[in-house]
Amino acid sequence: MANRFRWGDIDHLIETTGLSELAATSVDEGGGATLSRIRLHADDGAGEIEYFCDEAMRVLIFDCAFREARTFEVYDGDWIRLNFSLNLNIDMAFGPSFNVQEWTPSWRVIRVPQGQLIVEAVPAGARLQWVTVCCKADRLARLAGIGLDDLPFRLTGEAPSEDDVIYRPFPLVGALKSLTANMIGGLRPRGGLARAYVARKADELLILALDQLLNDYSIESLQVRLSDRDIQALHTARQILDDTLASPPTVANLCQRVGINRNKLYYGFKSLFRVSVSEYVQQCKIELGHRLVTTSDLPISDIAAAVGFRHQCNFSTAFKARYGASPIVLRQQHRVGIAPADPVAARA
Repeated sequence: MANRFRWGDIDHLIETTGLSELAATSVDEGGGATLSRIRLHADDGAGEIEYFCDEAMRVLIFDCAFREARTFEVYDGDWIRLNFSLNLNIDMAFGPSFNVQEWTPSWRVIRVPQGQLIVEAVPAGARLQWVTVCCKADRLARLAGIGLDDLPFRLTGEAPSEDDVIYRPFPLVGALKSLTANMIGGLRPRGGLARAYVARKADELLILALDQLLNDYSIESLQVRLSDRDIQALHTARQILDDTLASPPTVANLCQRVGINRNKLYYGFKSLFRVSVSEYVQQCKIELGHRLVTTSDLPISDIAAAVGFRHQCNFSTAFKARYGASPIVLRQQHRVGIAPADPVAARA
């Protein structure tokens, strides 16, 4: 019978992995976080398992092999799971018609409807070296500095439903591979610093993974195919954004208005226009702000509000990043005929 695992505490992990009472376990706790280490007994296999828990994240580090084959029923709930593997031999079943066999080295993002179980089977003697990081969607959005609607997790092709399975594998290369290897077998601080080390390295994994997801422009690799109607809908969506810059619609509302699903809107928009929806809105706001700064006498605070910025300081920061000068400075330069070149255009 399979052991049912959810992302709970260390006691639940030990119980559901079926480890013998002879396994050596130590727990470091402090600051609202715990880092637990389990050394497998010879009856169970060989190697170690580490488990980090805090309110916002779970990190599971495997460097072991089980003596006997094991099957687990994994309940993710509302956690988003990102797994980074150096050595992994596991079969995963997402219901009766969706089964995958993991390959390595690789990483993958997994999210299933709440209430659905993933059945995972590990053969006897297989060397398991992986890091799994679980967190909630809002934490990923904060890390990326974007809204929840802009998270790139509609990766299942045509299905518009929020209840479908998300499973997307990628090759583990470069910095992700090095960071995963360091978390599994590298030197690390001791005591409470080890907890902080694992948490920070897990955040680095999330950041690098999000960077890859947010900057993957390939429709083919994301399994999104655009019809002529889809392309027209995307152009309509862009026009709607142009007309509502100060208060643009939500992604859900925009999808409804143009008759396209969220997956196609996110990745189709990015493929056609080379920016995400949120990046496009930000870019247009700053460009409109530039026109108002250089062609009107409106106070900068009024311009910021007119283009949809709640705070003038945020508008000024974004404006300077785009044009190399604050709105006030650029207005002064423009009036004496010293308008600076657009640094973004100059690099193109």
